[in-house]
Amino acid sequence: PYAILTVAYFAYLSENYALCQDLYRRYTELYPEDAAEWNNLALTFKRAGRYLEEEHLYRRALALEPDNSNTENNLAVNLAHQGRFDEAERIMSGLKPAADERPYANLHRAKIAAAKGETKKAIRLLRTALADVDAMDTFHHIEFRQDIRLDPALAKLRKMKKVKRLLRDAYGDQTPIRIGARSVDSNGVSDG
Repeated sequence: PYAILTVAYFAYLSENYALCQDLYRRYTELYPEDAAEWNNLALTFKRAGRYLEEEHLYRRALALEPDNSNTENNLAVNLAHQGRFDEAERIMSGLKPAADERPYANLHRAKIAAAKGETKKAIRLLRTALADVDAMDTFHHIEFRQDIRLDPALAKLRKMKKVKRLLRDAYGDQTPIRIGARSVDSNGVSDG
C-alpha cells in the first residue's frame, strides 16, 4: 500500500492525473475503508475539472469518516466550483479546524469568495491563510501551494499585482520556485 500511495502522490504533484487516478482507484479497491484515499482520489478529479465525480468521492469519504474537516473543506470548494455557494458556505461555517488546518480552511474560504466574485474578501482570506501557513505539515503545505498555483477559482487573483506581491512577501523572491510555478514574469513572479 505504501508504494501505491507514494507513486500516486508524486504522480499528483507532477500533474499526471491519469496515473494518479489509476493508482488511487487501485488502492481504494484494495482498501475501501480508507476515507483519506477516497478524498485523495477526489482531488485528482478536482484538478481535471470533473466536479460531479469529485463531489461523489468526497461524499463517499465523508460516509466513512463524517467529521473529517479536510474532506469537508474540499467538498465546500467543490460545491463553489459548481456555483453552489450557499452549500459551500454552510459547510465552511460549521467547520472547527485545528490550528494546523486553519490556513487551508482560510485558503478554501478565499477560493469560495473568489469564485463568487468577492475579490477583496478573497485577498483578505488569502492573506490570513498565508500568515498561518507555517502551522501546516509539509504534505498539506504542498497541496496549499498547488491550490494557489492551479485552482481555477484563484485564476483572476493570481494575475493581480497585489496578490503577486502578497505571495512574494509570503514566500520570498523565489516565489515561482517555491510554489512550483512554470513560467515567470520579469519580476520573478508566476503568471499562474
